[in-house]
Amino acid sequence: MDENFPDPLVIEIANRFTPELDLRPIRIIEPRLTGGIGDDRVILGLHQLRIEGLVTNDANMLFLPEVLSIIDQTGFTVVACESSGHDALVATGLLLTHLSRVARRHRPKTPQVWLLRAPDRGPERFEALRASAEARTGLKVADFRLTRRQLQEPVA
Repeated sequence: MDENFPDPLVIEIANRFTPELDLRPIRIIEPRLTGGIGDDRVILGLHQLRIEGLVTNDANMLFLPEVLSIIDQTGFTVVACESSGHDALVATGLLLTHLSRVARRHRPKTPQVWLLRAPDRGPERFEALRASAEARTGLKVADFRLTRRQLQEPVA
């Protein structure tokens, strides 16, 4: 796991829900593989240490032929959080959302790349939601409007 994840949190959750995985930060596995060396060298170094995969939020590495070549030659797995913008919260959410499925479908010694995505779509169009609910139920949203007084009355 690269340095862009809050590793105590991710590791605790991963150990609890996907015990078949052994997630550890690169800095704990081998500090010399952090910072200053190419992504292909990081992957090669991890492979040489008998590590099967890397979790990263640097999906751009997957556009580099030298990285893809090492993944292919070593049967390595890369799980990359795409479009997270190096945002640890977004990347952590993506990883935790998909981690159990990745673990189930991981094949050792088989090159695998998992691109985890969560596009920023913005809010749903309320009018479309209203129209859909009315069409499905045959009821009008306006029929459930409360008076000003009802909106202010305590619920409990």
